[in-house]
Amino acid sequence: MKGEKIENLIRRINFLTTVFMLLPFLTTVTALPFLPDLIPAHYDLDGVINRWGSKYESLIVPIITLGIGLLIMLSTKAIADYDKKSRTILAISGLCAVLMFNIMTYIFLINDFIREHEEVESNAGNIEYISGIFIIVGVLLIVLGMLITKTKRNGIFGVRTKWSFKTDENWEHDQKVGKSMMILFGVVLILGNTFIFKELSSAIFSIIVIACMTLIIVVSSYRFDMKLNKLI
Repeated sequence: MKGEKIENLIRRINFLTTVFMLLPFLTTVTALPFLPDLIPAHYDLDGVINRWGSKYESLIVPIITLGIGLLIMLSTKAIADYDKKSRTILAISGLCAVLMFNIMTYIFLINDFIREHEEVESNAGNIEYISGIFIIVGVLLIVLGMLITKTKRNGIFGVRTKWSFKTDENWEHDQKVGKSMMILFGVVLILGNTFIFKELSSAIFSIIVIACMTLIIVVSSYRFDMKLNKLI
């Protein structure tokens, strides 16, 4: 009975994921005839537009959304036979990721429509694409961090190092550390990209933050494994 409930839940989540992974593409295709031929494609460090691109570049994020949705659904199917709990969590995480990309798509489209009806170029209302992307990454890190401690050992979802798979104790430790670090650095990404960094500096800052988070998690995984083996 419990297995049937889980299967029904996953089917509902997959249905919603399918809807929301298709929606940005369909919305953007519908909006293309109403967009200007040229749209803002890049901003400098001061938030001034320094590159204009074809309106068809608006399809990039929707296509990425389609890819992410398909990848998550295939991954969910791949672990169906041996870890239903992780499968459910992966499905929920995938839906959250797709929803975030939906939000990003609509923000970009609104920005493009605003530009179409502006007679004078100004920086007012500029939406920083790179900052926006990393803000979404920060939100996703927080959501994923809140979910990973509920998983069992698997090869798709969660903190996975060469030491994580040795024992259940290793796995549980690494997921707890991963949860703390993902939530902490997710908040750092959101605050930094919202209030401090823009465009190129935003990308550099975010890459450094993600690299530091990854390094801390990997080192912690290694040290805990060494401790279990009484080598340190």
